[in-house]
Amino acid sequence: MFLRLQVRVQQLFRTSSNDLISFIAEKEGFLSHYERDQMAYDPVPTIGYGVVVYPGDIFYNSLTKNEAYAWLVKEVNEGAYTSAVNRFSKNNNINQYQFDALVSFSYNLGTGWTYGGWDIYDLLTSYSDLNHVNQTKLVNTFAVYHHAGGQLYWGLYYRRIEMHMRRRKYPC
Repeated sequence: MFLRLQVRVQQLFRTSSNDLISFIAEKEGFLSHYERDQMAYDPVPTIGYGVVVYPGDIFYNSLTKNEAYAWLVKEVNEGAYTSAVNRFSKNNNINQYQFDALVSFSYNLGTGWTYGGWDIYDLLTSYSDLNHVNQTKLVNTFAVYHHAGGQLYWGLYYRRIEMHMRRRKYPC
């Protein structure tokens, strides 16, 4: 007599790498006090390393770099960014680098792209394994998102390209 076992494999919940957190901190820059992000379409208050402060959030000015970095780690890994990318990637084979790149993109532009209606969504969902995405098309699609507040920002353009170039450090 054979015993039939049913095994259910649970989807791995990824978190962002330390390299990504450092990358975001470097690109966002440090603010010890509350300030409106003028690059946002609708200027929002931010503090620390680009953490958005929503109405009703409790925060205080005069953050230290260590406090701001800890808040960034929590915001990226426990906020909507990693959960949205985990949800989006559940049907895709992605590696840590690819996960980090999508979280970085989400931190910068929001998670709305994970629901569809964006060129990047259409490109990424046309492949079940992101290692087979046409790299030139991928870079060009990411690079389109380099405007903020209706203006071109070369820093955003280079941020998109640099995140792609860091891929060379990671195996695919």
